[in-house]
Amino acid sequence: FTYDISGAITVTDQIASSVIITDGTGSFDLPQDILANGSSTLTLTSVSNSTSTCEADNLTMPAASFNIVPTPDATNAVLAVADTCEDGGASVTFTADASLILDGDYTLTYTLSGANTTEATTTTVTFTSGSASFDLTAEQLAEAGTTTVTVTSLATAAQSCEATGLPLATDFEVLPLPALENTTLAVASVCFGENTSLEFSGSDLPDGSYEITYELSEANTFTETVSTTFTGGEASIVLDAANLTATGSTTVTVTSITNESTACVSTVATSTTFDVNPIPELATGDLIASDICLAESGFVTVDAGSSLADGEYTIEYTLSGANTTTGLTETVAIANGSGTFSIPSTALSATGTTTITATLISSTFGCSSVPASVEDTFEVL
Repeated sequence: FTYDISGAITVTDQIASSVIITDGTGSFDLPQDILANGSSTLTLTSVSNSTSTCEADNLTMPAASFNIVPTPDATNAVLAVADTCEDGGASVTFTADASLILDGDYTLTYTLSGANTTEATTTTVTFTSGSASFDLTAEQLAEAGTTTVTVTSLATAAQSCEATGLPLATDFEVLPLPALENTTLAVASVCFGENTSLEFSGSDLPDGSYEITYELSEANTFTETVSTTFTGGEASIVLDAANLTATGSTTVTVTSITNESTACVSTVATSTTFDVNPIPELATGDLIASDICLAESGFVTVDAGSSLADGEYTIEYTLSGANTTTGLTETVAIANGSGTFSIPSTALSATGTTTITATLISSTFGCSSVPASVEDTFEVL
């Protein structure tokens, strides 16, 4: 065979001898010293039988094009992976000299070791201007800690030309997600109109600043995102009275937590319940004192209607007029808005008109109010 090559390789009248043809097919090698990177076209210019020396006279000058690509060289290449959050996935960037790894598709094989391990995984990457990237899935990065990604092989996708300069590796951190599994939440019940706080304790979160999103439900509804600092497993968030607009049982649920230093976010559903207790109030006309005989205990009815929920209350009161005493205290059980209590007979030692004035009413929840002009007059006969 006599052939010419044009293009990246330029030679003429090259001879390939002793080419064996079997069933119409044969092959010959091109000499190493004429090869050059790039696209070339080989054209057969003559064919002769080496035994008979007869030359083909009907040759149509068949031609074929081929491309020789340089062996990729990753000797000075760099891998880069940004730190990522646990279960978050990551992107690996492979950067090399664009003249040593040409634009195009390549088959890349990598492994993971360290906190996360993955056996040899093969993927296809596309280099453009010396740069390519591939993704690591969230499933591959399920554990927090230092992880090493190692590129073990790189080859041109079309020709399978293996790159030199490998393996190539880099480390990165898989950052832990903030978790509240071992954290206790507590909120002290509060009187209507007062602040309370959401207390975190027993947490294994590292010391630092965290962004907490919580929501209130049931008697009160509200959602807020606030920043708080954990120290020694403890933190606190103020629940403002302005957002506790109704009395009753209220549930606070933490729905997400973000580590502000790493930006790692966890969706959670940790909750606790507390009460917003009503303020007991007495109004004018709610105290009704009955006339009594001297040396008897006084009898007082509290008739507050819906202003007082069922339960026990402490009423502080004074007496004035015919009988004068301060700092008296009695406990009254309220049912359906009504209850009674007695004035000690020792406080009613004189006959005549006596006035009872309520000065404070307190519930068993520790909520209290100062009544305004709540009094009644009765006779000691």
